[in-house]
Amino acid sequence: VGRQDRLRGETIAAFIVLEAAAELTKADVITHCREHLAQYKVPRTVSFVDSLPKNPPGKVLRKKLKDE
Repeated sequence: VGRQDRLRGETIAAFIVLEAAAELTKADVITHCREHLAQYKVPRTVSFVDSLPKNPPGKVLRKKLKDE
């Protein structure tokens, strides 16, 4: 999701839900993104969450993620 940034206007934040046995670090995510995405698409922050907020039909509520 996009988050407010004073310098750039908006930056990218990644929210990741890990499976039970998965091991992943913030550095792993950023390294992977740098290898496979354009520089402006690489997230500036990475957060691991238990679950993503969703509405009744199952769509992710990005506005709630922006506020976190």
